[in-house]
Amino acid sequence: MTGSWCILARFLMVAGPLGASALVYGAVTLPAAPAPVPTAAETVRPVKAVEEPAIPAPFRLAALRSFGDMVERPMFTLTRRPYVADAPPPPPPAAAPPQPEFRAVVKAIILAQDGRMSLIGRTGQKGTQLVTEGEDVDGWTVSSITQDAVLFRAGTRELRLYAAQPVQGAVTWGTSQETTSAP
Repeated sequence: MTGSWCILARFLMVAGPLGASALVYGAVTLPAAPAPVPTAAETVRPVKAVEEPAIPAPFRLAALRSFGDMVERPMFTLTRRPYVADAPPPPPPAAAPPQPEFRAVVKAIILAQDGRMSLIGRTGQKGTQLVTEGEDVDGWTVSSITQDAVLFRAGTRELRLYAAQPVQGAVTWGTSQETTSAP
């Protein structure tokens, strides 16, 4: 092999099938003759008219009162004061806490000349508690003690606990009645 065939054979051995396909693609797609170069007359195109931009309105300085912070804290001076934000508004008043749930049973009522007392058993607690009129029990005030009931008050709520009464030899633990009075 001599000449250009020798070069082509070496290229195919080195490049392999991919190089051969690129060579064939270039031979098929490339034109045989170069494209003609346009003349100066052909390259000149007419110039389109350019619209002039609209003239903006004349500048007007804002009122000096709108520059209050800049006057109070001038920039680029050694005496510039730091920015102090306005105090945040106070938080809204907290709602009154809900009245506590009160569960008790009147076990005994004692009416004596020196005062009225009652023994109450608290639900979920062992033992009894001796209470008198005016005493506070878990946010509830003992308002009055009568021969058959103890009246508790918390705000506008009232809770009347009745004393246990034996029924045909059995002991009942008492009942309760809750009412709410108008404020």
